[in-house]
Amino acid sequence: MVTKIEQSNFSNRLQIYENIFLNILLKMTRITYFTIQLK
Repeated sequence: MVTKIEQSNFSNRLQIYENIFLNILLKMTRITYFTIQLK
């Protein structure tokens, strides 16, 4: 049995990783965009 606390901890961690991933994606997109603009 998974307790409620463990579940919430897991989803919290997932959200954090998701945020990090989205941030990285956003930065990479910006960098790519600027690189294309510079050419």
